[in-house]
Amino acid sequence: MPGFKKWAHVAIKVKKENKKWILSALRSNKSKILAVFFVVLASGCAAISTKVDREMVIPLGATRYEVKDDQQFIMAVPINIRNPEYPEEVDGINQKLHICASFVVTEEGVVEEVEIVDMPACPDSRLYAASAFGRAVVSAVSGWTFFGAAICSFPEGASKNDNCEDEGATLEPVAIRLTYNFIFDSSSGRKVVSSRAGKN
Repeated sequence: MPGFKKWAHVAIKVKKENKKWILSALRSNKSKILAVFFVVLASGCAAISTKVDREMVIPLGATRYEVKDDQQFIMAVPINIRNPEYPEEVDGINQKLHICASFVVTEEGVVEEVEIVDMPACPDSRLYAASAFGRAVVSAVSGWTFFGAAICSFPEGASKNDNCEDEGATLEPVAIRLTYNFIFDSSSGRKVVSSRAGKN
């Protein structure tokens, strides 16, 4: 996502419980109903020219948080997300294999409840849940960490902002469920893991 390398982490003091929450000052594309489309691209090399791309999507039909006019939703932001590796024990496949993974990002930014799911973009994901591909996805995603999502409530008359910095503003951490679509492909002679958006 353009601008990712320019993140500035902001320490926010929350009067309730005196906690500090570290948030990203460059979060974008927030809406009142969590209609957020967020793209992360990364690449890396392995022994067999492995390229890894990934894309995070919030599927249609997913649970959405309604926020009031005096509130601002703050999206979870990745801290450490490791790419799934193309399984070494697999010689290669002659077609692209789509596997979608859904998971919960807790209030603390920890990933839980990782599961392989079927979606229109990856209708056969569950068939591969127990395969080396499914295990690679679950293993990688299970270790991801985020700055947790939150809802900021502003006092009357205050201007809303993504950093929840105004005097009297309060921050409520919330858990959210996200979905990634991973694509395994070696049809070109290289073992490649990439991703595309999927929607329910």
